[in-house]
Amino acid sequence: MSEAWPKMYRSMLPQASAAPVAPAVGTADNMLGARVPPHPRADVHPDASGNAGPVGEGLSVSPNLAALPPSLVPERLRDKRPGARGTNTLRVFRLGNGSFVRATLGSAIELLPTSPKHGVVQPIRPTPIQDYQKELAATQEHWVVDES
Repeated sequence: MSEAWPKMYRSMLPQASAAPVAPAVGTADNMLGARVPPHPRADVHPDASGNAGPVGEGLSVSPNLAALPPSLVPERLRDKRPGARGTNTLRVFRLGNGSFVRATLGSAIELLPTSPKHGVVQPIRPTPIQDYQKELAATQEHWVVDES
């Protein structure tokens, strides 16, 4: 199923001692999860009922390595992404192989491209923030390291 999902890239910390390498799940920077207020760079802003989206907010992704911000691409990949200046503890992960277009990822989340170089993985319908985080975490096994 994940092969048909849109191809998207995200720079994340790897989970400690995971084999194969998988992104770390959590709500801190560079993890597989959405930052929420009071984080100064919140990815989602739940409504008064504690629900997230679908309002164009969510986990940020890019259609390819070149579209990732240079500050998020590990410095060791400068030959592949000019200007890369991110910490080498990060890994670049890819999810899916399809076109970078709006599409569902399972039954509760979707990719919403916001520009040719950026998109968000958001809930399909208003969803309690805890459930949204669980849906993002459920994609963990489908992310693969792709630093080419």
